[in-house]
Amino acid sequence: MVFMQDGRGFNEGHGPQFLLCGVLDQLRQEGASRFSLGACPMAFKAPAPPDNPWFYTHVFRWLHDSSLGNQLFPFRSLTHFKAKFAPRWEPVFLAAWPRVGFRSLYAGCRMWGLFDPPPQSRLASRAPAG
Repeated sequence: MVFMQDGRGFNEGHGPQFLLCGVLDQLRQEGASRFSLGACPMAFKAPAPPDNPWFYTHVFRWLHDSSLGNQLFPFRSLTHFKAKFAPRWEPVFLAAWPRVGFRSLYAGCRMWGLFDPPPQSRLASRAPAG
């Protein structure tokens, strides 16, 4: 799923909403009963596990809600845009072995498009045409 975004975030205008509704209608006609809007990093819409570290919860919640965090990635506007469709929010977890360190956290953030385009999009742009 590709969301169009300008510098103001995901919820400006109705273009992306119109396109998404068209895709959902088409998929429903083709028999789809479930559709994922993808991740909403740090939105905290689904219940957190009971052993969720207090410090991380507050840091990530601050990133989601703060102006600084939203300069890195439009967390709030993405959450607001997706909330329009009344989704069933489900938690997504990042795990690494033997522990989550700086490199694994950085790789997880890149999957969400923070810092630069995710590796999959760079590979797709290098694919030969035709």
